[in-house]
Amino acid sequence: MNNKRMFPEKKQPKKILQEFLDRKGFFIVLVLCICVVSATIYYVTRFNAEPPVDDQYGLDDILTKDPTGGLESTDLTNQTDETPDVLTESTNENALASSATDPAVAEGGGDTEVSNASLDSEDGNESEDTATSSVDTATFQEKEESVPAFAMPVYGTVLTSFAMDKLVYSKTLEEWRTHSGVDIAASRGTAVKAVADGVVSDIKNDPRYGVTIIIDHENGWKTLYANLASGDVVLPNQKVGKGDIIGSVGSTAAFESMDPSHLHFEVLKDNEPVDPAAYLPDISNTSK
Repeated sequence: MNNKRMFPEKKQPKKILQEFLDRKGFFIVLVLCICVVSATIYYVTRFNAEPPVDDQYGLDDILTKDPTGGLESTDLTNQTDETPDVLTESTNENALASSATDPAVAEGGGDTEVSNASLDSEDGNESEDTATSSVDTATFQEKEESVPAFAMPVYGTVLTSFAMDKLVYSKTLEEWRTHSGVDIAASRGTAVKAVADGVVSDIKNDPRYGVTIIIDHENGWKTLYANLASGDVVLPNQKVGKGDIIGSVGSTAAFESMDPSHLHFEVLKDNEPVDPAAYLPDISNTSK
């Protein structure tokens, strides 16, 4: 006889639970899902049904009880409209206070002060124009006075004119070159005179123009006397007057040795050569 059939084995609890879940598991999961969805709907509906705390707070502030027992809404528009009126009144009060404390405004003197200020401004402009005109006139006069009135160093015919913007032919060098002064014809030994008051600033033996004397006349003006016989007549730093003899015509200029006897004369302004003919009133411009 088979004992297993007569006395079947007892199933373990795990196997029983596993068989149950295999058969009923789908329905159990479905029921749980339904419960979760229902609970979610309940809480969401309940939360939306209650008014927010902020809305309640705003409603309580807006709705106030009337002393008679009724409810009235706060007139926010009136409060907003009243603010500019308050500011306007305050501004008007300040303006009145300023007018009261300002004697010129209170007595009607504001226009007078403006007129006086305008007149003062016009007077100031006229004064500035006058001062500017005076300065210009003084500057022009100073420029005129700064140009010395030169006398002739020697009298004679101009052999070679000033030529810094063109070329002149040199018989000695046999070439075309510029000429920074004027050559005034004069016999050897002719006295050479200072053209204006000044101070002897330099005495030298120039390799081109021979014995040379330079006189400083201030304000940037200098005169140069070259091709002199010697430099022994005056001394450096010696003051000389207009017409004083400073030397005599010689033949020491190597660059002009082929020319007739003459004085090489230059005028310098701020150490730059300028045309002597513009400053020597009696020069005879008959150069050949």
